[in-house]
Amino acid sequence: MINRERKIIAEVKNKFNTTKGNHKIAIYDDLNNLLKNKYYGYSAYYVSIISKKIINKPFTPSDNKTKEKRLQNLSIIEIDGNSFYEIVTGDRNAIYQIYQTIPTILSDILKNDSEKIISDPLFEKIFNQAFVKNK
Repeated sequence: MINRERKIIAEVKNKFNTTKGNHKIAIYDDLNNLLKNKYYGYSAYYVSIISKKIINKPFTPSDNKTKEKRLQNLSIIEIDGNSFYEIVTGDRNAIYQIYQTIPTILSDILKNDSEKIISDPLFEKIFNQAFVKNK
């Protein structure tokens, strides 16, 4: 993902456990090369949309061959989805607002009432399990 207005590039993964360690090294190297060779002055993010916890720190994955971490680059950040959407949109509740549109989309597909989906306690519970974390 590239956001030229906010000078952001990102590798976005849906869930924290969808990328193996050796792939994280490749992601770091790709982001680092892009910052050096194409996107000067940008910030790069490795994003896990659904994360176990709030993350916003330099991305320094370990190389499983050398057992050493990549050098810290303050322009390459590992971040959770909720925090990332806030940075990209400037809206603290952006990911929640996106989640709130899902019932409308589902109701169109299923020919069902979106209010029925939204009012279901399970709907809010699933969002909270995925995105509301303790710091």
